[in-house]
Amino acid sequence: YEELEANSTRRRMEAIRRLYVFGTDSDRDALLAAIDDQSSRRFRVIAAQIFARLDDGADVVTALEGVELDRRTMEQPFFATFRALSRDQLGAALQGDLSGLGDRVRRILLEVAADRGVEGVGAYLEAMVDHEDLEYRLGAGRIAAAMGDEQGRALLRRLLEDEVWEVRA
Repeated sequence: YEELEANSTRRRMEAIRRLYVFGTDSDRDALLAAIDDQSSRRFRVIAAQIFARLDDGADVVTALEGVELDRRTMEQPFFATFRALSRDQLGAALQGDLSGLGDRVRRILLEVAADRGVEGVGAYLEAMVDHEDLEYRLGAGRIAAAMGDEQGRALLRRLLEDEVWEVRA
């Protein structure tokens, strides 16, 4: 636990990697305290993976607050983290405040939750369907398709009216 608070980045990363292998529910408070002091994306992603292994969706969201993804090629660890959560914990994650999540991280959470049939995904999609950024609208289409219910189909019908052919496709 002391190493999680160390001044050395190398020592903090070694500590979090050890917890990745050996961490249990009893380490939760120490991890949350360490996250509060960390802006390092790598540190936060590893902490999120630990919480996912412990099946704690709310703590996964907390760990990923402020983490931004620069490129789509960096998304795989986030998909793996969210897919490690049970359906119930994905639902718990959606019940919390998602405003601290980066846009791409939030989209990945919504896509995984939609794939699992978690309730409440559609509420987040309204703003994405009408967003000026193409990536938001493309993400909304993938998520709406994964929902597979009437709300998802209604959102897809709205996206069929988009002026950009990639969204319609």
